[in-house]
Amino acid sequence: MDAFNRLKENLAAYDKVAVAYSGGVDSSFLMAVAVEVLGVENVLGIYVENELNPRRDRFDAYVLAEMMGWQVKVADVALMEDDDVVANDVNRCYFCKRKTFAAAKACAEEEGYDVLLDGTNVDDLSDHRPGFKALKELGVKSPLKEVGLTKDLVRRLSKKQYDLPTWNKPSNSCLATRIPYDTPLTKEALRLVEEGEGYLHELGYLTCRLRLHGNVARVEIPVADFQKFMLNHREDVAAYFKELGITYTALDVVGFRSGSGNEGLDQ
Repeated sequence: MDAFNRLKENLAAYDKVAVAYSGGVDSSFLMAVAVEVLGVENVLGIYVENELNPRRDRFDAYVLAEMMGWQVKVADVALMEDDDVVANDVNRCYFCKRKTFAAAKACAEEEGYDVLLDGTNVDDLSDHRPGFKALKELGVKSPLKEVGLTKDLVRRLSKKQYDLPTWNKPSNSCLATRIPYDTPLTKEALRLVEEGEGYLHELGYLTCRLRLHGNVARVEIPVADFQKFMLNHREDVAAYFKELGITYTALDVVGFRSGSGNEGLDQ
């Protein structure tokens, strides 16, 4: 039996489920499969509002849920009031996930859903993800990981089986991942990152990261976009970032890669 059918069999074991829904590739696919298997009335998406989620991602999540006719509830959590999250040490993801998924679980249970699923896939296991410990502690289940689905396969199935608009959506992560570990998070730093990346998106760089190192913005874009950036947008980006309050702009010569903030942890 292939991974997709194993996933359906996995979900069919439940009467109803809640899904930690972000509007990203994985959670949207999981919502679509769960709705197919269990029926829309037995699947509840839980979107956790917090200060570390880019506003554009919230909007996309709401629009997709409305378009697909999915049930979605919103839970609020104030992460910037948590000293462990704000401290931003190497285990920040644990404290963040612990608080956000506790809020999602409480919301699900209040609505009568005892099972909470998340969209972790097999590829996620290759990076530094202390948040997995929090999911285990809270009893959150990760069916995509359990049946061996990779990110690439999730994308292909999203397109082939459900024609989801998220099938080719660039991977994203919370705004805190743009700030180096042990640099305390501030609302101002998160604002700079969000507005700076928003500007890069407007210019057509949908796959990008703005890593903020004090008064330096380290821009990650695919190497294939370097020439376009240097010829057409280098000066505009630097000028816009200065207006935001960022003194220096640097283009990372290695190019875009997810999780670059974790580079060097093994050292």
